[in-house]
Amino acid sequence: MILFRKIMPVLLLFFGGINYAWAQIGFTAQNFTVVSTHGDTIRLYDILDDGKFVVLDFFFTTCGPCIYYTPQVNLAYEKYGCNTQDVVFIAIDHQDTNAEVQTYDQIHGIQFPSVSGTQGSGNEVISQYVISAFPTVLLIGPNYKIIDEIFPPTLIDFDSSFDMHGIAPMACLTSTAAPAATQPLNLYPNPVQTDRVMLDLRGISGSTVKISVQDLTGRTMHTETAHELKAGLHQLNLISIPGGLYLVTAVAEDGMRWNGRLVKY
Repeated sequence: MILFRKIMPVLLLFFGGINYAWAQIGFTAQNFTVVSTHGDTIRLYDILDDGKFVVLDFFFTTCGPCIYYTPQVNLAYEKYGCNTQDVVFIAIDHQDTNAEVQTYDQIHGIQFPSVSGTQGSGNEVISQYVISAFPTVLLIGPNYKIIDEIFPPTLIDFDSSFDMHGIAPMACLTSTAAPAATQPLNLYPNPVQTDRVMLDLRGISGSTVKISVQDLTGRTMHTETAHELKAGLHQLNLISIPGGLYLVTAVAEDGMRWNGRLVKY
């Protein structure tokens, strides 16, 4: 009986939160600006304005059900393009610090942006969306509408929801399962504290190469094209890019692709 009394409030809170999340479907998602644990500024409407869908994964670091479902969310993130295609995953934490969320991400292999509750404005977003159950996973469309709550957040349920809304599986450009034509891109120095970084492109010569820099929400921060590139180190100017964690991609005329992650302080 004592155990039942301890469990019941949790169950009531859990199912009450689910019902409220469902009640928001069809309503306009409130805009927000947050800062990820890597220092990237994320504005919801900027992502939606690029024609992308957004998955908001509300959690906290000691949440048992959140930990249980995290591997499934990771699988969905990888299956649908690692934030480089049609859908962007963002984790919104409740009440934890950047350090606590970073540790959580490292332990559970989370690659998409996470926003801590106390230092990244996650608590404010949770208040905006009146989230009272964890995990809660919402899907927001490019029209700013909350179009689904994915529960339980298993890969099967992601597949079902995404298929219903026209979101197809896409190649994950940062995945180890990427095509054979993709090679790791070495960058020097990395992390970088200046506005210049060197790309190691010694495996290519005499080709036109398109270079792009994207943040972890898939937003393009910088592009440039190098014509008749000589094999060796290529300097990339980062003066217009703020501190944060980025994906740097170089694509040659023959389809050869190099991917690397860059940290700028």
